[in-house]
Amino acid sequence: MPERLLLILPLLFAPAASGQDQAEEPSVEFLEFLGEWQTGEGEWIGPEEMEASEYTRLDRLRQSEQEDEERPD
Repeated sequence: MPERLLLILPLLFAPAASGQDQAEEPSVEFLEFLGEWQTGEGEWIGPEEMEASEYTRLDRLRQSEQEDEERPD
């Protein structure tokens, strides 16, 4: 039994090893998207924090400013 196991183990790890050779660099768009989840101080913002009142207020303020710009005078 151990001989068979020794023959099977390399086959299990071969696909994982071949995938490491084909690593792609992330696109600029993806990196910009990730940058949106970081504050000016370098702290990461989690999705659950986006629902916090501070971010909700900022989003509402931004939306109202956009609506004001779109309104004809």
